[in-house]
Amino acid sequence: MAYPISSSYVFQIMTNNAWPSLVLEEWQDTLATLHMQFECGRRILRVIHGRDARASLSNCITTATTSE
Repeated sequence: MAYPISSSYVFQIMTNNAWPSLVLEEWQDTLATLHMQFECGRRILRVIHGRDARASLSNCITTATTSE
């Protein structure tokens, strides 16, 4: 089976279908989670490599004690 590659065709399919709201909400939650994990991962890498001005030992201790 061949699938069209044109982006306008894909856009047409996505806009003409009535997606159930539950599916859309789950998709939005998934994207939000992925975005949050990606941003947190980048921040962790900056902290590890010393490129984050906000990162210090006192910040880490304060964050750890206030989150409990």
